[in-house]
Amino acid sequence: MDSVQILPPPSDLSPSALSFLNAKFHTKDTLAEATTLVSELQTQCSDLDQALIQLNRRLGAGLVAYASFSGRIHDLFDDVNAKLNALTSTCSSSIISDGTGGEKNFREELPTLAKEVARLETVRVYAETALKLDTLVGDLEDAVSYTMNKNLRKNSSTKNSEEMRLLAIKTLKMTEEIVTAITKKHPQWKHLVSAVDHRVDRALAILRPQAIADHRALLASLGWPPPLSSLTSDARSANKVLNPLLSMQADLKLKYSDNFLALCSLQELQRQRKVRQLEGHDREVALHQPLWPLVDEAKLVGYSCREEWISGMVTSLSTYLAKEIFPVYVNQLDEESATGTQSTARISWLHLIDLMISFDKKIKSLVEHSGILLSFEEDGMLQKISSLSVFCDRPDWLDLWAEIELNDALDKLKSDTDDEKNWRKKVEGVVLSSCTDDHKSPLVSNTYLRHLASVIDRSRSLPSVILRSRFLRLAAVPIIRKFFDCILIRCQEAEGLTALADDDALIKVAISINAAQFFESVLKEWCEDVFFLEMGMDQDDKVELSINSNRDSEELSESPQMGIFDEDIKRLEEFRIEWVEKISVVIMRGFDARSRDYLKNRRQWQNNEDGWTISKTLIEALDYLQAKMSVVEKSLNSRDFVGVWRSLAAGIDRLIFTGILVSNVKFHNGGVERFGNDLNVLFGVFGAWCLRPEGFFPKTSEGLKLLKMDESKVEECSGGGKSWLRENGIRHLSVIEAEKIMKSRVFTS
Repeated sequence: MDSVQILPPPSDLSPSALSFLNAKFHTKDTLAEATTLVSELQTQCSDLDQALIQLNRRLGAGLVAYASFSGRIHDLFDDVNAKLNALTSTCSSSIISDGTGGEKNFREELPTLAKEVARLETVRVYAETALKLDTLVGDLEDAVSYTMNKNLRKNSSTKNSEEMRLLAIKTLKMTEEIVTAITKKHPQWKHLVSAVDHRVDRALAILRPQAIADHRALLASLGWPPPLSSLTSDARSANKVLNPLLSMQADLKLKYSDNFLALCSLQELQRQRKVRQLEGHDREVALHQPLWPLVDEAKLVGYSCREEWISGMVTSLSTYLAKEIFPVYVNQLDEESATGTQSTARISWLHLIDLMISFDKKIKSLVEHSGILLSFEEDGMLQKISSLSVFCDRPDWLDLWAEIELNDALDKLKSDTDDEKNWRKKVEGVVLSSCTDDHKSPLVSNTYLRHLASVIDRSRSLPSVILRSRFLRLAAVPIIRKFFDCILIRCQEAEGLTALADDDALIKVAISINAAQFFESVLKEWCEDVFFLEMGMDQDDKVELSINSNRDSEELSESPQMGIFDEDIKRLEEFRIEWVEKISVVIMRGFDARSRDYLKNRRQWQNNEDGWTISKTLIEALDYLQAKMSVVEKSLNSRDFVGVWRSLAAGIDRLIFTGILVSNVKFHNGGVERFGNDLNVLFGVFGAWCLRPEGFFPKTSEGLKLLKMDESKVEECSGGGKSWLRENGIRHLSVIEAEKIMKSRVFTS
């Protein structure tokens, strides 16, 4: 027992050596057999050494035989060349002496001779290439055998093993270069290439796992990766975990550098071999492998090993969720749909999504504080660090999540929508938008936007633009359309009950318009964010959706150039325009009904007999107009209220122009004065909303201007035409309309 050497520390042993010792000495009783085991191992090593000696002898004999064979080949070629030179001289003299007959025979024999020479040259090149490849592959196999048996040798060292591994990689690179050249220059030598690949594959099957195992053992000896308990989202705690690459010194740093470079070289050589072997086939899938981070000339300065560990951890979690968790939840949801009973499956699903989103945020924070300089804006990198990448391969699960998210939001919104207080109470302060306009929007619109923002925020965690777009079209767009249906139904109910004749109906419609205007402005602001712009610019985002229960399902398949919410923004805008016009039409209809006596009274434009400076029949219509506009102004947002009063001004302008100015009435001096006073009162009503109200009554204002002209001006008008109208500031009336108005003027002394 005294002759048995003490084993080195376990950290210095390879995994295979540790496994061997654990298998042989699994109890204390088996330690007594150590001497016997050492003798057996020494005998095996001796046998292996003898076998290696025999192989070296065979290799030497082969080299000698090759040298002899190569010498004979060279002698044969020298003899052939000499004979060719002699033949050339003979043929030349034959041609000179015999005329054309000798030249003809020489030309017939020359192609055959050339083919034979080329065949011999090809055989020589093939033999030399085959022998060179056999030597290289033999060296590779010897190096691999040495690295595998390093732990069984008495005097082997880690340094020698690393040197042999680097030699094996160098030999492998030389072999691959020769094989690649053969495939390009001599594709017919496929059997030689196949034989070499077969032997190289067997060597790599041993070399690559051992290299990876040694690298992992080296990392473990450095204390990497750190325990999970020390990795938190807190930046200060994360920075406390030291990077062993920065703390390594001298020989250890060089050792790790060489080890890692060897792994990178192995992987790059394997990639090159795959490229060659798959030439002419679909290589896109076969070559899609995770590459190591690039190594610069400074040898790993600034490099962190965390990304490989992080992506591996996230991938493991995603695989576990895809295989063990989500299938169970899907089955529970199917059972719930079949039985019609309410279960906790949907709640569990949403809770799981919350945990996954929280986990991804912590992972991203960990990556950002690890000094890893990677672009996380690319979908491929995001998928490596996101547990939600489980939806990349299962879009049906994404659709199911969107359905659950939508139903959960609509269930929460139902009570808020049915509560009439939420429609009467206005939003205090703009919470979800930076706009400062007074939208006078009901509280329910802000509630819908809050749930919509929640769905959008959850979609941001998805690691793909296409997934985000699909999720939003399924979960967010229906929320907007549910809101649109609510305000549309409320307006239709108000119109159906009273035709918007009473103030309550007008207020109800105005509130719905305010809600639509606020919703529209917030959506427009959101769509300016890069998050939505990249969806609109993504030309590959052609999502085909099928929602049988949604009556607007055909509208969900929008052009990829359009934004997610563009169609809904357009619908909200059209809704506002339509119902603002309806409010204007209703008020205009009431004004028209109350001003009919005013329009029919032709005698009032002759003399001012009743003593009134304005027409009594117009007062009721103006009172109605002012009362309705007061209600609308108080209820409607400022932007849409401008549309209401401008539309009304245009309608009243047409009504007075056609009903009075061009209706063949006769205007005397007193009538012109009264008509001017009436218009001043009318302009005064609209003067509360603009500085120059007469500008919004162009035809009526210019008609009054013509009526106020003296008799000489009227005579000029009859022959002045369009140019005369422009010179006198008449721009909205035609010549025919102006002449008709002027003919209605009666001048009395």
